[in-house]
Amino acid sequence: MRQGWEDWEFWINLRQGGGQVLRLDHVGFFYRIQNSSRRKRFSKEQKRKTIAYLNAKHKRFFQQHLGGPLRQQRSLSKFINKFLP
Repeated sequence: MRQGWEDWEFWINLRQGGGQVLRLDHVGFFYRIQNSSRRKRFSKEQKRKTIAYLNAKHKRFFQQHLGGPLRQQRSLSKFINKFLP
């Protein structure tokens, strides 16, 4: 996946191939995003295109597991991260 979000492709393909996923009751690692990270450099248009690509490629999967397509995510992480060390 040249647009990024390779981890999404990994997990979706794992599940579609019959792989099992377990939720742990503890945090096993923290995902660090730096200002130079590709994710931070994504424009709103690039993010929109990536979500559209994932929705087109995995339409049945999202319908089955999410009840519909991915949506443009809005989160409080930018606000919350200001208070973390």
